[in-house]
Amino acid sequence: MSFNLSLLFLPGILLMSLMWTTQGLSDELWHEREMGTLRRLASSPNTLTVFLAGKIIYGVIVMMAVFLWVLLLGFGYHQLDPMKFPYTLLLMMLAGVDFMLMFSLLAVFAPSRRAAGLIGTVLVLPLIMVGGSFFPFEAMPGWMVAVGRWTPNGLVLNQIKAYLFDNTDVASMAMTVGLLMAIGVALFGICAWRNRTFARA
Repeated sequence: MSFNLSLLFLPGILLMSLMWTTQGLSDELWHEREMGTLRRLASSPNTLTVFLAGKIIYGVIVMMAVFLWVLLLGFGYHQLDPMKFPYTLLLMMLAGVDFMLMFSLLAVFAPSRRAAGLIGTVLVLPLIMVGGSFFPFEAMPGWMVAVGRWTPNGLVLNQIKAYLFDNTDVASMAMTVGLLMAIGVALFGICAWRNRTFARA
């Protein structure tokens, strides 16, 4: 596979867009609270957890509607191996769920809707800058790469690039999927627990 600048940028730009999208989706929790939906749901046992799961499913549908076609275009333009498409899309969706839960967690702990948006923006900007979205890791200083590869988006970006450029194995792929799923389950549990207090505030 011949390396080119646009191909190096493709995964980073997709993850940057994914982070901005999921930050916007997490704002739905504040909207529902201001509308009184969460307070009404809080009167029924386990309903808030089901509601949060529904929001995550809705987020996955939105992300699929947007990023499925963008990823297809990217694969077609760069003539990437179509057999690598499903795993790349899976990583994108798992990362999107984790990002959405991360921003949702920030939202339910924030003192106000405006503060939640501000905190999310302040968090996103350094993550996408250090995590390989503004500039590919290949063009960044070594110290920044060492930090960026441990950011949430940097971890996923590194795995996607390694997979697309034939530099990964099945064990690494399975470990990445397992890690993203474990992080998602943990974030969902914390967010569901905090949502009970958030709904009644």
